[in-house]
Amino acid sequence: MVAVRCSQIGISVLAILFSIVSISSGASGQEGRRTKAKWPLVHVPDPIANYLMGEVLEKASGLLAEPGCGRVLTDFRDQKGKPLADRLVAMDVDIRTYVTMIVFIDDSRHPHCASGAVAFTEPGGRVVRLCVDRLKEAWAKDRTFTLAVVIHELLHTLGLGENPPSSDPQPRG
Repeated sequence: MVAVRCSQIGISVLAILFSIVSISSGASGQEGRRTKAKWPLVHVPDPIANYLMGEVLEKASGLLAEPGCGRVLTDFRDQKGKPLADRLVAMDVDIRTYVTMIVFIDDSRHPHCASGAVAFTEPGGRVVRLCVDRLKEAWAKDRTFTLAVVIHELLHTLGLGENPPSSDPQPRG
């Protein structure tokens, strides 16, 4: 009799846990769909990394839209010497819209990922390649660093070269 009751309790507990997991999965599935709807050009099969990229892109685009952080768009120049903001003007978009136009893909098998990169692109390119495992590790350790990496890559897509000159007009001696 005790064994029967324990097994019935066990089945009830499993049923409750299954219900909770199902409800949670449904919620995260909806969250994933919301991320996909907001950021349709994020092509990352890993659901955690996909959600994380939605969070990072939301924060990055918000920061770049603020006057303080957004100064990098006028302070930094592309390889032709033009302010990065000029590319946005030429495309007739603001920075938030521009970020939604960039493609993000999982390129975890690329050699750059094996050498420790979190993300990479080419100046002026429209595709940012992600090293998903490194991205998730970086986010878990230091979200500010991860955000800085993504902003760095976004600036490259606007034409910023690697190792850009300082935005400080005063030479240091």
